[in-house]
Amino acid sequence: MLSVVVPYRNEALLAFTVQRLHETIRVPYEIITVDDGSDQPVEIPAGVKNIRIDESNGVDFARHIGIEAAQYDTVLVIDAHMNFWDDDWSERLVDYSVNNPTHVGCVITLGLESGRMEMEGARGRYFGAHIIPAEITDESNVHYVFARRILVDKWNTVCQPGEVGSVLGGAYFMSRRWYLETLLSPWEELRGWGYSEANISIPNFLMGGKNVCLDVEMGHMFRHASPFPTHIHKVLFNELYLAHVVIPDPAERNELIGRLALPDDAVAQGAWELLEQSVHRWYGRYLVEKGKRTWEDYKDEWMDSSRTY
Repeated sequence: MLSVVVPYRNEALLAFTVQRLHETIRVPYEIITVDDGSDQPVEIPAGVKNIRIDESNGVDFARHIGIEAAQYDTVLVIDAHMNFWDDDWSERLVDYSVNNPTHVGCVITLGLESGRMEMEGARGRYFGAHIIPAEITDESNVHYVFARRILVDKWNTVCQPGEVGSVLGGAYFMSRRWYLETLLSPWEELRGWGYSEANISIPNFLMGGKNVCLDVEMGHMFRHASPFPTHIHKVLFNELYLAHVVIPDPAERNELIGRLALPDDAVAQGAWELLEQSVHRWYGRYLVEKGKRTWEDYKDEWMDSSRTY
């Protein structure tokens, strides 16, 4: 049995994605759509439970709300612009998750061109991600986002499915019970859209779970630009939150945060104010005191300094 959670905001392809789910899922299922404060009309497809959040908080919080509302333990969280093969992907995914409840997984992502949803001829296959610390300066990027990253995703295009340092892409699956009770809902505190994989992958590793890429393909449309603004201070908050959650040593934490090319004071202050409102201190103590593995374990196994972005 499978609960599919689909967060969206102003998403024209929601109906297409839901229809493809109806056409391809072969196990008992439910579909929960979560509207993250859309300010444009969106067609609500038939056969879903739609949850409306009046004020936009971001994709991760919307994911969390959907997971809380799910009735089945195996949860698949996807973006609202995806496609699926007409094969046994749902049966394989549920079977794997039931037998591996401490795994948080992604799938092989087929990169669909913007506005083109056909699975055939996708531009690439991606097998999860590496997480690396990096300073990146790219003034050609209008938002200058990549210069402000603490931990950067490097998409894995070489290794085959199996255990990975981080999940990646528009589809994530997990045990609802594991997410809520052991990981303590790591997406609940995050804000904004994007840059969120590390915030579930690293805590999952520390609590004794595994991050995996399942040998199942799904198509994810890659947009060239977001249809709505992503506020930089929220992206910064997600990075700062992760550092405070998983790194107990203040010196090392400050050194990692020092990699941030912080923007103007107003943006930086917005990120710190969000951090002060969070419960990161309690969550950090939980991971440090009760975690099965440490930040050092994660670095030794998954953060290869030879990788470059």
